[in-house]
Amino acid sequence: MKSSKRVFVIAAVLILAAGLLAWFIWQRSEETPKPDGANSNRPLARTPPALSIPRKVNSELPPIREGEFVTRQGSKLMLGASEFRFVGANAYYLQPEIVYGNLAGVAEVLDDLAEMGLSVVRTIGFNDHPPAQDSAAIQIRPGEYDEQSLVALDTALAEARARNIRVILYLTGNWSHFGGVNRYVQWYEEECACKARHDDFFTNETIKGWYKAYVAMLLNRTNTVTGVVYTNDPTIMAYELGNELRSDAGDSAMVLAWLSEMAEFIKTIDRNHLVADGGEGFDDDLKLYPGLSNRYPVSGTTGNSYHRLVNIPHIDMASYHMFPTKYDLNETKDARIWISVHEKLARAAGKVAYLGEFGTAGPAARRSKIFQQWLDQTVANNNVGSLVWQMVYDGRPDTDGFAIYYPRDEAVISTLRQYARRSGVAPSQ
Repeated sequence: MKSSKRVFVIAAVLILAAGLLAWFIWQRSEETPKPDGANSNRPLARTPPALSIPRKVNSELPPIREGEFVTRQGSKLMLGASEFRFVGANAYYLQPEIVYGNLAGVAEVLDDLAEMGLSVVRTIGFNDHPPAQDSAAIQIRPGEYDEQSLVALDTALAEARARNIRVILYLTGNWSHFGGVNRYVQWYEEECACKARHDDFFTNETIKGWYKAYVAMLLNRTNTVTGVVYTNDPTIMAYELGNELRSDAGDSAMVLAWLSEMAEFIKTIDRNHLVADGGEGFDDDLKLYPGLSNRYPVSGTTGNSYHRLVNIPHIDMASYHMFPTKYDLNETKDARIWISVHEKLARAAGKVAYLGEFGTAGPAARRSKIFQQWLDQTVANNNVGSLVWQMVYDGRPDTDGFAIYYPRDEAVISTLRQYARRSGVAPSQ
């Protein structure tokens, strides 16, 4: 009998302890952010922290002043009465990292850019990921936007402005990173219960309407951190219509028509900012690139036509990218041809050409040498601006072999700083 009573008491104690443990675990699960991929993966506190204090504001960078925008004058960029040239960097991840609570990483990389004299950063201005996949998703579905994810984009712009760094925002992308073109197509398939293609993004009126609605929302948005409407924000240097857009069918006329329509649409809302395409610079006329060792990037198979793009009236800036090894080109002669032809085609059309992405893999000393050759070629061709791929903060993994860490990759950092100083202009008076 005593033994039974003792067993009963022990069992009761164990049950009570298990209940208390379960309650504690439940409480912790309510307080702790879920891992990415869970349906409830949004951190509990989704309001970005207060603005960070820049480690150093580079006084050599042209200041960002209210009402003073970077403008185009033929094939030149102007800031006030001075010509504006830049060396900058890609850091596409600013908005999502702020949502994830990593404002410190964002501040670190922007501090590094400012210290190096890199006056422009290129980053995403969209995020169409499924929210269950990414807590930083901005556009949940067409016309439905997550306000706190937009606040993170506001914060990224405010952080850049605090360091006198201007921003190029791209508004969608060809690849699946952050949703982009294929996400719009997926939304359409779900709505119509039909099969759609990648290229429907460029022609389907419903999909085009969704893209325009997102752009209109963003451009008319008031930044919750600075109180400035995006259309009136001089921090924004340019909008790119999309990153590396391509046609699966190789239909350049279709892509050009879309670019023309969307560039004109932006100009009806926002006359203050420059509009660019955001492309790789692929073309469809091999004869324009004599001596190029591989015809692939100028064969038209990707649906791009750079030499026609530069003639679109509402396009201010024509982008080209340079990853020779990815394009089956060499890093010497082909690179020189690639730079010189793109610059000349844009200049002949009275437009601005800029190297929107450039990169190569390998040790810092090797990359520094290659970058010097390429940047020398841009200088020789009167290039307006170049953006290295990509600057990252300490602790961010190098997922593609192109990442540049400050100050670890000293040789590369030195080269970029040198050319940034050569390209810099005095602040307008």
